[in-house]
Amino acid sequence: MFYEETVVAEHLKCKRCYIKFDDPRILPCGKTVCQSCIQEILESENKNDNSFTCSMCQKSHIIPEDGFPINELIEALLKNQPVEVYRSAMVESLKLNLTAIEVKTTHFENQLTNR
Repeated sequence: MFYEETVVAEHLKCKRCYIKFDDPRILPCGKTVCQSCIQEILESENKNDNSFTCSMCQKSHIIPEDGFPINELIEALLKNQPVEVYRSAMVESLKLNLTAIEVKTTHFENQLTNR
């Protein structure tokens, strides 16, 4: 499978803390945030009604007794995130640059030999 690692990695980061998801939870607005971010928001808002305001959609969400559902897709992607990058744009760019350097090196070596 060919893809750009940075694009995939960007979708695996919480939009609140900008760190790779830890226990990703789906909010009623469809956004996904870390469970720890939900806890931090609750603590910072000091509300007694077990609700918080989503920083992305600006809507108030009441936390269900059993918590927000886990985003199983994000969890699966985190568990199966590839260690190596195959054919990313950076690797392809590096290969092109190395080829250009080899061509120039050969050209200069030929000029020195012909003197």
